[in-house]
Formats: sequence, structure tokens, C-alpha cells
Amino acid sequence: MPLPEQRAAAAATSLWCLVCGEYGGVDVLNNILLFIPIGMGLRLSGLGTLRVVAFGALLSLTVEALQFAVIPGRDASLSDVLTNTFGSWAGAFIGRHLRLLLYPTATQGLRLLLAGGLTWLAVQAGTAALLRPWAPDGIRGGAWARVNPGRIPFDGQVTLAVVSGIAVPPKLKPVPELAHRVRQGDVRLEVRLLSGTRKAVWSPVFEVLGRRGSVMSLEAVGADLAFQPPMQSLQLRLRRPALRLDSALPAKPGIPLWVAARGGDTLSATWSVAGGKIFRSLQVLGPSLGWSLITPVSYAFGPETRWITAVWLAGWLTVIGYWSAAARARLRFAVPGLILLAITGLALVPSILGYAVSHWSEWLAAGAGITAGYAGHHFAAYLGERCDFLSIKEFC
Repeated sequence: MPLPEQRAAAAATSLWCLVCGEYGGVDVLNNILLFIPIGMGLRLSGLGTLRVVAFGALLSLTVEALQFAVIPGRDASLSDVLTNTFGSWAGAFIGRHLRLLLYPTATQGLRLLLAGGLTWLAVQAGTAALLRPWAPDGIRGGAWARVNPGRIPFDGQVTLAVVSGIAVPPKLKPVPELAHRVRQGDVRLEVRLLSGTRKAVWSPVFEVLGRRGSVMSLEAVGADLAFQPPMQSLQLRLRRPALRLDSALPAKPGIPLWVAARGGDTLSATWSVAGGKIFRSLQVLGPSLGWSLITPVSYAFGPETRWITAVWLAGWLTVIGYWSAAARARLRFAVPGLILLAITGLALVPSILGYAVSHWSEWLAAGAGITAGYAGHHFAAYLGERCDFLSIKEFC
């Protein structure tokens, strides 16, 4: 799809960049994931791994060449070709070993169980670390309603901005104390503004800028505002989870609005319109929010966050529960082991890393995932046995 309004932003990115832009880490991961189904499907259709990789590389190179020379506003890069090619190989690898993943022996199931469990715990611990407050050296200062290439500007007016107790002027000016205060956990933002026109896209109202872009921000998204605090995830160029302030932006331009937000292990915000009723929004952070670091589009936490987190956890533990059922012949205490794994990931990891014990919905999702995976293996084993009968083999 042509995006003429993003010509300037695309031109600013080097063709040879490997991890590009503010969210380059997310782009790398998503470009790998994008080509895994293609690689897997081609491998299952009978193509050899080398041919699958060559096809993925050629397809990606064609797309990038079109984006570079034909389609305006698209961002071509060497990184996309390399990551798409790797995704094709990963898909071919999965396709080649699909039977092992679906019908492992007891020994193979035990190995997969241990690998899956340790990977999930590593993701939980990594997420907990990446959600911590962080600020880079060399903060350039604050920006009020910045005009950013490729993005629609906020047409309201900021009248006051205070970050961690420090007043930030409209024009970029280094604030040496700010990074130190944020690293110490003092993540506070107060903004006074006059509302602008509601737009369906993310428009920066106020930002604290570092060398690679936004470090902290308040953005307008339709009728909502979104508060993005500075987090360790910035170092890996992953997403910074944001807190949604539902219907905080008045429908009419020029209405006074006050917003106060705070980061840390809990994201919170308070706001009022024209000095009237005070509204509040809250989101408790925790290790199970790993999905929010890798979303392909910008997202702000809202009421549906618990459901998305539940699906994320259930997905991980369904796979682990499936392999635990396969390993039961070698591991007599598979079920107690799964319970211990869940306790470690949802209680011990948060407690050790300074977060609250996981919400009951996460425990429920973990239990549902383990149960579904365990039952799914028994069903798969039943189908495998049925397929040995000549009368139904042709349907398997």
C-alpha cells in the first residue's frame, strides 16, 4: 500500500540498517514471524529446506525492491530481507520436525517439556526486567506537540509540562537531572493542555526525547489519551506499554485538560476536564505482559488487557502441557511438576523481581492451558492409534 505521507520518514532510514528505528527490535521479530508460516507450508508441501530458504529470500528481495523503487512511502531495508529469510528457514525447520513436535517419544517429550518450561520462565523473567523504569544518557529535552515526519500532529496546545518534578520548556533543552530521577524510579508526568481535534491515529501531545526518539510521552488517540513511561524495553527497541485514559480528550477543541500520570510497577493516571470531575486509570504491571512488548502496532492497556494476557499465558502452557503428557512415561510426577512450574512463573518470579503476585485470571488461564494441552495429547495419541486401522487410514 502506498503511503505518500511517509516519504520523509522512509528516506531518513538507511537501506543498510539492520535494527532500524525506535522499535527496530519489534520489526526484526515480526519480520521473522511473518515468514515462518510460508517456510513451514512449503516444507510440508515437499520442497527441500534450501529451496524454501531461497524462495523466502527471493520473495522478500522482490518486496523490498518494490518498496525501494516503485511504491512511495514504504521503508525498504536489508534487515527485512535477512529476517524474512531467517523466518523462512525457521518455518522449514519446524515443518521438517513437525512429527517430533506433535508425536514425541517419552524421552523426546521430556526434553521438549524442559526446554519449553525454561523458555517460558525466561520470558517471564525477561519481561519483568524490561518493564522497569529506565532513561538513556543524553536526554535532549521535552517537545510540546512535536511535528514528526509520517505522523499527524496534535493540533491542541500544551501550556505546562512537568516531568519528575522538573518543569520542561517547549523547545528542546537538555535536562541533566531528569535521567537520574527516572532511573531512581521517580517517573511522574503532569501536563496541562487545551484539547485539539480528535484523530484516529497516535499524535504526540508531549514527549521527552532521547537520541533515538521518544523516551516518555503523552499521546492523543481518537477520544483517548495514552501515557507511555520510560522502560528498559527501550534498550532492545521493543514496545513501551502505554496506559489508556479512556475518553479523556474532549470532543470540542480548546477545552482545558489536566493530566497527571505515574510509572513504576503500576501505571496510573488522573485527569480532569475543565476543572470538573476527576477520572482515574490504573494498570498493574507484571511478568505475564510480555506480549505487550512485541505488538506489531502501538497499543495502550485497557479493560481487555486481562483477556489478551490470559490468551498469551494459555498459549504457552498449552504447548508445555501437551509435551508433559508425552513425557509422563519418563516423568511420573508430571502434573505436580506443571503445578510447580506455574507457581514459579506466576508467583516466585514476580515476587523476586519486585512485582505483585499474578492476578487470579492469569492462574486460571495457566490452568486452562495446561489442562487443554494435556488433554490434547491424549486426543492426538488416540487419533494416531486409529490411523493404524486400514478402514480409516485414508482419512488421516
